[in-house]
Amino acid sequence: MKIYDDPSDQCLLCVGYDFEDDYPLQRELTLRRYKDGVRQKEWWRYHHAYLGLKTWVAYRGAKPVGHIELIPIEHAPRPISGKDLMVINCLHVAEDAQNRGVGSSLLRVAEEHAFSRGKGISTISWKIGQFMPSSFYEHMGYQIASTRREEILVYKPHNGTPEPSFIPLGYQPIKVKDKVSIVYFHCSQCPKSGWALNELKKKIKPFQDQILLQIFETGERKEIERLGIAHKAYINGCPMGSFPQDPDLLLQEIEPHLTTI
Repeated sequence: MKIYDDPSDQCLLCVGYDFEDDYPLQRELTLRRYKDGVRQKEWWRYHHAYLGLKTWVAYRGAKPVGHIELIPIEHAPRPISGKDLMVINCLHVAEDAQNRGVGSSLLRVAEEHAFSRGKGISTISWKIGQFMPSSFYEHMGYQIASTRREEILVYKPHNGTPEPSFIPLGYQPIKVKDKVSIVYFHCSQCPKSGWALNELKKKIKPFQDQILLQIFETGERKEIERLGIAHKAYINGCPMGSFPQDPDLLLQEIEPHLTTI
């Protein structure tokens, strides 16, 4: 396995592209399907590259199998507060490459980069699901700093790095009379989030007189510090999960509310 400091295949990995069936037309069709999110991601990456953003992609032969993205905490689009830390925005391994050491290899490269700059490393992991599982980070020697619902804040200190904490929630959901309220926190760092938001807009268009959609853009650090949320969706004030990236599932949650208006 080889690891390169190259983000070229990162978006395709994020959206689940099948690299076993990789050819130019298939890439073009996939990127066209996710174009809204991919374009937002490319813009975000361009504007954060000079702020210390780093991306590594792992390959087996010519096939990309995983990636990791790292950024200094003062620019991180994640609700983590701390000092002298690098933050992992995302660590993703393709499904057919999991449990083969890809994630641990990527993590060690990111740690080496952080430690060589005298900084610790931190991320938000999850109690359940396959994305950024907390059990993986604990196995890799990370300490638990705090928990918030399904989120677990973990870190690995370097030279006495202070323990990080969650940025307090700065948003309180409210119900809207006579309409279904959807509040969507969209982080342009994630190409799938941008795609999901645009798909959601299309799906709720037939119900636009019954639905009030409010969008918070959380790709910039100042908004993270203000809101304390990176990814989330609320329906009538109830949270629908931290990564609402499946518009069909979100619509299923919305439909029962439409009949009660």
